[in-house]
Amino acid sequence: MKRVLSIVLSAMLLLSLALPAMAEADRCGGTIIAWLGGDPSSYNPNMAMDDYTAMVMENVLSRLLKFDYCGNLLPDLASSWDISQDGLTYTFHLVDTKWHDGEPFSAEDVIWTLQKVQAEGVMGYALMGVTAMEAPDAHTVVLTLGAPDASLLYNLAYFGTYILPKHLYDGQDWLTCEAATTSPVGTGPYKFVEHQRSVSLTLEANMDYFGDVAQTDRVIYTIIPDANTAVQAFINGEIDYLGAAAPASELANLRSQGYVVNEQPYASRYYIAFNLREGRATANLKVRQAMAYGVDRQAILDKALAGSGSVAEGFAPSAIAWAYNGEDVMPQRDVDKAIALLEEAGLTKDADGYYLTLNFPNMTGFGDIASVFKDSMKDIGINIVINNMEPAAWQTEILAEDPDFDLTVLSGYHGPDASAMAMRVGSTGAVQFMGYNNPEVDRYLAEGVATTDQEARAAAYKAMQKLLSQDLPILPLCEVVITEVAQPYMSGLPLSNPGVTSVGDLSHARIDQ
Repeated sequence: MKRVLSIVLSAMLLLSLALPAMAEADRCGGTIIAWLGGDPSSYNPNMAMDDYTAMVMENVLSRLLKFDYCGNLLPDLASSWDISQDGLTYTFHLVDTKWHDGEPFSAEDVIWTLQKVQAEGVMGYALMGVTAMEAPDAHTVVLTLGAPDASLLYNLAYFGTYILPKHLYDGQDWLTCEAATTSPVGTGPYKFVEHQRSVSLTLEANMDYFGDVAQTDRVIYTIIPDANTAVQAFINGEIDYLGAAAPASELANLRSQGYVVNEQPYASRYYIAFNLREGRATANLKVRQAMAYGVDRQAILDKALAGSGSVAEGFAPSAIAWAYNGEDVMPQRDVDKAIALLEEAGLTKDADGYYLTLNFPNMTGFGDIASVFKDSMKDIGINIVINNMEPAAWQTEILAEDPDFDLTVLSGYHGPDASAMAMRVGSTGAVQFMGYNNPEVDRYLAEGVATTDQEARAAAYKAMQKLLSQDLPILPLCEVVITEVAQPYMSGLPLSNPGVTSVGDLSHARIDQ
C-alpha cells in the first residue's frame, strides 16, 4: 500500500473518430518555447509519474487512447474499439504507423507494453483485471477481463500506459536502457532531439505522424525551477507557453495584462481526511458534523488559493459531471449549529475555551489551507495543532500501524473516471488511510464498474456520494480549476481544444504572428 500511495501522491490529469491528417501547407511552422519546471526524471513515463516527464512524453509517445482536459476519451494508437456485450472482451483496431526510428509499429508492441505495465508499472493495479492479451494480427489487440470493468478504457488513457517500442526495450531494464534514459523513441507528433539537463529539452515535428502533423517545427522546453522567475521570463517575451503551473497568485495580473489565461474545472479537489479509528475524537460522527458546519470553505478559496477554483459542495469532483451528486452536499456554514453539535457529543470547554484539541500532520504545500482551516475551527471551539512535515515523513505518519493523527488535508487527481473514488473512500483504497469501512459504499463502487451503461453507473456513484455525505469520512473543501497561460499570439492550446487535444499535447498549438 505504501508504494501505491507514494506513486499516487507524486502524480499529483467520448469516443470519437480520428481526424484526417492536417495538410502540411496549413502548418504555421516555427518554434514554441514552453516552460518546464524541472528535468524529466525518466523517458519511461510508465514508471516515472512526475509532471515533467508526463508533459514532455505526451508529445513523444502514444497510448491506445488518450483524454482531453474535459475527460473525454479520444482515439490514439487505437483508431476504434469494440466491447463485447458481456463487457469482458475489448478489441482495439490499431493505426498503421512507424516508430520514430523507422521500425514498424504493431500489436506486439502493445502486448509487450501492457504486460510489462501489468507486472511492474505504476498503473499495474488498474490492469489486474485483464486475464488475457492477444494479437490476432499486427493491427488488432484483444484484451479479456475476468469481470466487467468500465474503468478499463479510462485507465488505458491515463498516464502510465504509454506504448513503448518492444524492439528497444525487450530484454533490457526498462528503467536504465537507452530508450528510457538517453534517446526515447515513440510514435507521437514530436520526435526527441536533445536534452541539456537543467537548461532545455528540444523536440521536432514528426512529419510521418499518423494523426494531425504538428503545427510547429519544434518545441523547446526551457527549464526554470523557480516559478516566479519563469513568470518574469514569460512577461519579458522569452517564453511563449507558461502552461498549467503558473502560480495562482499571478493569474489575475497576467489576465489583466492581456495574456491568454484559459481555465477548466479539473477532477481534483482539496479535502480534509479524518482518522476514524476507535478512540479518536474524530471517530465521533457529531464531531465530524460539527466541523462540516464550522469549516469556512469560502475563506480557504479566497485566502489560501487566491480565488483559484471554486468551493466544493458535493462528495465527488463536479468536473466528472455525469457522476456528480449535486443534491447530497456539504452544509452551509453555521457556527452556532457546529457548537451545538459539539455539546450534543458531550464535550465541554477547557480552561482555554476549546472543546477539543486535534492533531493535524500537514504535508508541505498545504500550509495556507491548513492555516485558514485552523482559523475556522477556532471559531467553533476546536484547537487544531498543525505539524508541518515533508511528504515522506507525512506518509510515514499517516501509514503507521496505529497512526497518531486526527485529521489532515489532501488533494490529487480523482479521475479520469469516477471509479477512481474507490482509491480514496473504498475500504481497501490505496489512498484511503482513514480507517473508513462502509460495505454499502464498497457495493456501490463495485456496481459502478460492473457495467458500461453510464446511466446505471451514475446512479451507483451518486448513491455512494449520498452515503459519504452522511458518514463524513472526508470534508470537501475546494474544487481545483486547472489553468494554462500563453502569449496572446498563440492558439490551439490544450485547454481550449476539447475533443481534439489531450492533456499536455502541444501539437495543435500555433504561433499566429
